[in-house]
Amino acid sequence: MQKIKILLLSLLLISTQLSARSDLNPFAKSLESTVGTSVAWQYKNDAAVKTSRDAQDTDTYYHLKFDGKSLRLILSSDNTNSPASAKHFEQFAVDDVLIDGKRLPLFQWCLSHQQRHDRFLQQGLTVDKNICENQGENGVFVMMLNQDTLDRLGTGKTLSFVIKPFRTSIVINYALADFADMVSTLVNKQAPTKPVAKAQVPAAKQAPSTCKVKPPAGFETIRTIEYPCGSVVDEVAANKTMLALIGEHRKKLDEEKESKRQADLAAKKKAEDERLQLELKKKEEAAAIAASKLKQQELNADITTKMLAVCRKMWDKGEHRCYCEKYIDQAPANIQALSCDK
Repeated sequence: MQKIKILLLSLLLISTQLSARSDLNPFAKSLESTVGTSVAWQYKNDAAVKTSRDAQDTDTYYHLKFDGKSLRLILSSDNTNSPASAKHFEQFAVDDVLIDGKRLPLFQWCLSHQQRHDRFLQQGLTVDKNICENQGENGVFVMMLNQDTLDRLGTGKTLSFVIKPFRTSIVINYALADFADMVSTLVNKQAPTKPVAKAQVPAAKQAPSTCKVKPPAGFETIRTIEYPCGSVVDEVAANKTMLALIGEHRKKLDEEKESKRQADLAAKKKAEDERLQLELKKKEEAAAIAASKLKQQELNADITTKMLAVCRKMWDKGEHRCYCEKYIDQAPANIQALSCDK
């Protein structure tokens, strides 16, 4: 009993020490911050910015900036988002960028095309074509957007950044319910006003080159949208139109899929009903055949009884008739000797 008490006390002491070590470890868990739609987008210089304050570290502000081409996550010491207030880091890391809990393929591409390793986006390392830039020395992470990523931002629910400015990971979640409205507002604000016509001969201008927004894989039937290269306004508008067309196409595909599903269900039900009817018909036919056989057996038994009665009368007289031959095995021995076969 004394040994058991000592063992229990030892286990309790070890558990207390482990718990104390965990409580004293400031890097034991990541911090998380959620920015909902109650935080409004602010529009300035052809871009939209959503600014929030870290609930745990009140000296840090997060600015999510969208300009139609890229997303920027900026960390600063105040809400002005000015270069003077930028936070500066020595080992800023970006571990992940997710939409609805799934890593963005574009971020995975950046990891796969980073110098030296692909575990996380490291400050000071370059990414092919500068699709992602970790400018931790200025507290900035930049990701250039492609059509697939714009589609996901327009239809997703939550955009998450997993960063590590220090040893502790920080997860910043942005609700995307207001993203599409923000893009629409940004396009309207970026739309240039028409200048008043002047009575002068305009200088000859070189026609701008044409860029295209192509539908993603699986949506090839959607038309390609063209816009003047170099125009952020037209590019955002083209991307918005493509998102709308994709949404309509997906709705049509879903309706067609549901219609086919209902038709398949109806066909399966019809086939099952026909199978059950055929099975029932076979059972009824089998029952009728069985009843007919039983009736025939009853008739045969009745005929046999009557014939045996007639034959026994003949046998009792010592006579045998060939029509009684069928029942000769039931006749007396002296009559069996008179069998027609002998």
